Amino acid sequence: MGSRESKGKFPQGCLWAVVVLVIFLGVGILASVIYVGSVNARYREVVARMEAEGIPTTLEEARGPAVPDEQCAATYLSEVGKIEKEIDQRLTDLKDSKTYQQGRPTAEEIEKMRPVYADHPELWETIRKAAGCSRYAWLVDYTFVEQPPSSFPPGATVFKGSEVLKDLRALFDSLTTGLAPLRLAEGKPDEALESLILAFRFVNLSEKEPLGTVYHLSLFAGAESAVGPAVKILQSGPVSPNKLETLEAELAKIDFMVNYRQMMEFEQLMLLELNREFRLRAQKWILPVDFYFKSSFLKALELNESFRNQAALDPKVEVNVGDLDWFTKTLVSTSPVLLESTCRAQRAARALRVLVALLRRDNPEEAPKADLSDLGLPSKATLDPFTGKPFQVSRDAESGFWEIEADGWVLGEVPK
Repeated sequence: MGSRESKGKFPQGCLWAVVVLVIFLGVGILASVIYVGSVNARYREVVARMEAEGIPTTLEEARGPAVPDEQCAATYLSEVGKIEKEIDQRLTDLKDSKTYQQGRPTAEEIEKMRPVYADHPELWETIRKAAGCSRYAWLVDYTFVEQPPSSFPPGATVFKGSEVLKDLRALFDSLTTGLAPLRLAEGKPDEALESLILAFRFVNLSEKEPLGTVYHLSLFAGAESAVGPAVKILQSGPVSPNKLETLEAELAKIDFMVNYRQMMEFEQLMLLELNREFRLRAQKWILPVDFYFKSSFLKALELNESFRNQAALDPKVEVNVGDLDWFTKTLVSTSPVLLESTCRAQRAARALRVLVALLRRDNPEEAPKADLSDLGLPSKATLDPFTGKPFQVSRDAESGFWEIEADGWVLGEVPK
């Protein structure tokens, strides 16, 4: 009888185990609820701060109002892209030439280039029309494109490409490797410098546009590609004071840290859009996996926000993404590279501005002060963005021309 009763009883040890398990699960669920609420609240706070600062939080907001074709520089640059493509097809044998790519073609290369560009007199006029526009209004398509189910995460999306990037590269190629060297070879330094002034003008126009990261990087590359030929023109002989004044005016408008801030703003916008896409596919994943991705997006948003705020700092600060999980690192991995690229372009533009200031002085042969405070430039414009120290100015031993240096880097030096 007693044995039967003992068999019907629930063991006391098991009962306590169940109680402990229930308590443990309850605490875990409560902690998860609190953490989920915290993540969602922080996510909303980041979005609210973006909205308060006027940063677009949807692609529709970023696109901005439509611009008539005749007032849109992108319309003309699509024509520049077509013309440059025809030119490239006729100059394919020069594409591997470093001197040609650097805007320093040899006399033999100039002779090959001359008839090709002569067959396209409309190129310069089209570029001038584009430069006269008040906006680019780039026709960039950031539409999501569904990927195969085999991609990770399942149903992941990417953005459509655009011909705009090719047009932008074609523009800088036309000005820096084509028109400027040809005009200098013809003994027209003012017209050669005008070509490069337009290159810097396009960089400044782009600051008004909600461009993606890759477009800003192309602007940096375009600006840097114009600096070397500009130095060569200034070394070749005197240019008119008016042209130096115009060049200074364009260089004064350039602040690539503004571009860096825009890149971080755009990166935040893309993170919001990607998260929305991931949420639409949440039913394909179990809840913890879905939440993991949202928390990763939050970390990436907060990091990009801190990177964006560093754009006001000078000299360059180290961008450290810290100890992050693999997915969050994927979302923010390019930020240190972007800041490095930004500072390289900023250094080149500032150093060229210092050179122009030296040439515009009443006595251009006089050596400046070590801190460059007598050049009439804002103090920040005389500093290397990597070190925060003034550029070093000296005379080249062979040419006697001004040499601008910063921590081993030399303005206009041809890469080996």
